Amino acid sequence: MNYNKIDVYNVLIEFFPDIRLSLTDNFIKRIRDSIKFQYCSFFNFAKRNNFYFNTHNHFASITSYLLEKESKRSAIKSKDLLNICKILKIPKNNIFKNITFFSVASGKKINLPKKLDIDSDLMYGLGLYIAEGKNDTKRRRRSSIANTEPEIIVFSIKWFAKYFNLNKKDLKFYITVPINSIEKEINDCITNKFKIKPMQISIQKNKIAKKICIEVTKDSKPLRLLIDWLKENLIILTLSNRKFAHAFVQGLFDGEGHIRNSKKIGLVFEMKNQLIQDTLKYLFLKEGITVNQHKDTITIEKRSFSKLRYFVPFRFNKARASIFQRQLNNIINSKAKPKMRKNSAFFNYLKILFSQNEFLSINELNSLAGHSYRNDQTLLKCLRDFYLNSYVKRKGNGTRTNSFRFKISDKGINYILEKEHQDRKNTEILKNNILLNIKSRWE
Repeated sequence: MNYNKIDVYNVLIEFFPDIRLSLTDNFIKRIRDSIKFQYCSFFNFAKRNNFYFNTHNHFASITSYLLEKESKRSAIKSKDLLNICKILKIPKNNIFKNITFFSVASGKKINLPKKLDIDSDLMYGLGLYIAEGKNDTKRRRRSSIANTEPEIIVFSIKWFAKYFNLNKKDLKFYITVPINSIEKEINDCITNKFKIKPMQISIQKNKIAKKICIEVTKDSKPLRLLIDWLKENLIILTLSNRKFAHAFVQGLFDGEGHIRNSKKIGLVFEMKNQLIQDTLKYLFLKEGITVNQHKDTITIEKRSFSKLRYFVPFRFNKARASIFQRQLNNIINSKAKPKMRKNSAFFNYLKILFSQNEFLSINELNSLAGHSYRNDQTLLKCLRDFYLNSYVKRKGNGTRTNSFRFKISDKGINYILEKEHQDRKNTEILKNNILLNIKSRWE
């Protein structure tokens, strides 16, 4: 599959056999002529090839699919069309060239694009859709993104229009407002701000609501099926493309990401979706960012914030982006002694000795670790453990004139190599789990 462009028609026909579509008059005529030439009648064609409607020996389905007048013709299911074309030896590519629109049993039509270009905005939108889409199984025809940030609403409108051939007037806006709000004022404000018509808006008051939340929606089963396929299968691209990965993470965090703005600073993401949990962990691990997980909550602690400066997890959510940037700047500019867990410090200091592979004093090791202070108890404790476990060699007697100097030993080198190998192995296992999860859903 070419992941630079997605063949939308192929995806819908291959993965959703019950989706309905309409064909051009010329293609219908070609099928009709071929049936008449090979089988003399539609009845003979249906009988010989076991085309039955429901559970009865009734062949009206074939006839209704292939009526000459488009106004009276029924939209055909993709599985029936593929079967008919296979029997008549009509190439599958000819189908894609002659599709006019997709529809559902109720008759609602939608003109989806034949091809879909993949870029960062599409990936951001998919992340946002996963995080903020009210797309549960009860509303199987609805595709929507809900948020309180105006910038995200503007992006959502443009996203539906750009990638799925929708006009702004095709969208509906379901608005949840606080109980004490004045509906007319909100209606006027929303219509002016987003340049939409009052008939597109539905306002509902909610006792719990503190802000105005706008849900941008389109009710169309073919669209919903397409986005459901895209939001999982395009995750594969994020595993190897950093630009797409960053956009996808920003979409997820703009929707569901939170910042602990307290003494215990941290970045928090909560979601029950196992595929998304594994994907986030993998993408952050690739950036060298330590991730903790407890049940459905993924957390990035304060000590990893500095690594996020080149992988900022927010884009349009200005409130969260502002808090995150302020905390990041405080950490970067802070001269306070950073707190480090023993296990983390142990491995980091040993990695420095591994990279230098020469005798270093405590001050030199501190400097390479980015610390300006002396007599760090964490470092001294680590060096003692290194020496006792034979991970380092030591020379000197610890006096001012002949201070201790340390160099990594062969055992220490093997420990580092084994640890890095295990980390790579764990990352590969995570990647394989992601790919198997996607494969199990769609193959």
